[in-house]
Amino acid sequence: MTIVDDSVGQAIVGCILSSIFFGVTVTQTINYYQDFVKDNWYIRTAVILTFLVDVFHTILVSHGTYVYTLGTIEDLGYLLIIPWSYQALTVVSGINVVLVRCFFVHRIWILSNKGKFITGFHFILMLGAFCAAMASGIRVLFMKTFLIVSETPWVIYSTRCSSMITDIAIATTTSYYLMKTSTTVMGTSQVLSTLVFYIVCTGCITAIWDILETSTYASSRHTLHFAVYFLSLPKLHVNALLASLNARSTMKSKLVKKGVSLHESSASRSGLRGKESLNLSQMERDSDLVLPPLSKGRSQKPVEVGIEISFESDAVKSNSTFRD
Repeated sequence: MTIVDDSVGQAIVGCILSSIFFGVTVTQTINYYQDFVKDNWYIRTAVILTFLVDVFHTILVSHGTYVYTLGTIEDLGYLLIIPWSYQALTVVSGINVVLVRCFFVHRIWILSNKGKFITGFHFILMLGAFCAAMASGIRVLFMKTFLIVSETPWVIYSTRCSSMITDIAIATTTSYYLMKTSTTVMGTSQVLSTLVFYIVCTGCITAIWDILETSTYASSRHTLHFAVYFLSLPKLHVNALLASLNARSTMKSKLVKKGVSLHESSASRSGLRGKESLNLSQMERDSDLVLPPLSKGRSQKPVEVGIEISFESDAVKSNSTFRD
């Protein structure tokens, strides 16, 4: 491969891949606002903020690739120059990813029955990854050529390793709490299994992208092979958020076909002792993170669902009746 292929070619591939993912983001955002107008304000805010930052990220990627390609046509020496829009990508990507992770950490807070320790642990991981991204981003802002990037590997390693650890931890913990929710209804069990499978897959995809970027940088430090993954990685996080929200309609329809209704049973987490009363209204509000909010304009027949909740402290089991 020529030096142009290793630099401009990789940047163009990364830009194309980023644009494809952005198209998916636009489609998912439109679907979300068409189907979930009754979502809580903080969910809608998270969606619009991440979408706007993603739009800005796409503009930077497109501008940087355009300037870099045209500059190289005029002068091959421009291959070493980092466009200012590329320099800003690390900071913008860090902001976009932390917005997505705030939503997922909030979901862990709900699933763990507002467990301070486990939520605080993931918040620290998220904050550490964000600080690493900001420190690397600030350093990149003062880099003029790609040669400096090859001479400062900590910029890549710190951001990607901290990101990979955080994504795996969030996916693992979320899956654990969903699996811990024991149910006697076959329909709800299948939905929980689907959710766990989906969360594991999305967490693995972002982690694999981190590994690919790190490995390509380590093996070809003096090329832009890593740019293929670097330019498109934030799109995976944004689409993971949107897909997790849009998938709720499918989950809801599966339960409706089986004549059952699932609400968040995370109130069974640590901190409860004995036969404490469950705050069903709070659970219904929290279930918006997993299933779409209930439609208030139609009357529905109540459907009794037996949810077997295991209390770790004294092994007491209780049955609760929810309304769809």
